[in-house]
Amino acid sequence: MDLLDAKRQILKDLRDAVNVRKVVNNEHSQRKPIFCGMTVHPGYGCSLGCLYCYVYDMEISGVKASDLTGVELVYALAFNKYFLPKKTLIAIGSITEPFLPEIESKTYEFMESISKYLKNPIQVSTKLCPSDPKRLIECDECISFLMSFSSYLGELEPSVNVLDRIECLKKIINLGIEAVGFIRPIVPGITEKHIDKLLISLKEAGVRAIVLGSLRVTPRVLNILSKRFHLKEISKRIKRRFKDRNDQVPLDVRDLKMKIKKIAKELGLRIFPFACSANIISHKMSCNLCHLGPCGRHKIGDEESIYEYFESRRIKVEVLEFSRDIIVIKLVKGKYQSYDKVLLETYYKIPIKVK
Repeated sequence: MDLLDAKRQILKDLRDAVNVRKVVNNEHSQRKPIFCGMTVHPGYGCSLGCLYCYVYDMEISGVKASDLTGVELVYALAFNKYFLPKKTLIAIGSITEPFLPEIESKTYEFMESISKYLKNPIQVSTKLCPSDPKRLIECDECISFLMSFSSYLGELEPSVNVLDRIECLKKIINLGIEAVGFIRPIVPGITEKHIDKLLISLKEAGVRAIVLGSLRVTPRVLNILSKRFHLKEISKRIKRRFKDRNDQVPLDVRDLKMKIKKIAKELGLRIFPFACSANIISHKMSCNLCHLGPCGRHKIGDEESIYEYFESRRIKVEVLEFSRDIIVIKLVKGKYQSYDKVLLETYYKIPIKVK
């Protein structure tokens, strides 16, 4: 698999440009990707004060940009045994707002370095308009841009105006960027009110697709929402009890998603099942990893790469099934690791089963 050689070459080329001890101990060099790809953090914390946000329960004080340089981030990702250049999806915007004044320059630095050295597909989710949207295309000409909304009136997000976000989408789309409306989190009793007006506004701005995201609450978030909005619906929808005061528990909002999907379809909007789907389509890729796929017209790669990969790991295998729906591998000799499965699924975008 040539991409493994690319990882090794990047580490060799950049070794003298980074503080290796610092970088290999950074979270980006160790973390396993989540379902939608590798979350990259240009900073930590957020000052927007959205009422549903669980970042304030993560013991992150204030807003601070990452102390990594762009090159150090690249080294950390290349060092990460779960990461694959060109193939691992990049998601920016999970535990900070990437276009806060304190964070924005680091966000661009990270994206520029990823594109220059790794060429992975980048997705950024935000509630703020970039100060220089043209730089998005300079970082990644196929960048996936998600603008988040939790309601039409914006009562859950007092620091960010809904109309400003819609105007930002117009600018982004006029630049040729495939921007998507990210309806998240869906807060029962609030998001569904005036949802038709929000979707119509997105459509008029030039948005052609949306993604729906559920709500996770901590005890603190539940208390705030219940007191301020008297939302008994939230308590009814919690899927399980809290384990501790920082525990994030998802809500069952399947019925609300169906309602929003129905309205979106009537308006001619495409509904992506997950945020990663928007990233895949924006970059003209394809994926058949989950039961909601395929996203794009998925074509299976070559079987020989499996044998080449395991040969480099000094592992002997036999491929029992090789199709666009599943790849089944029999382990003949050697020790198989969890990252083997992650790398192969990232490469083929097909479920891997090892016997």
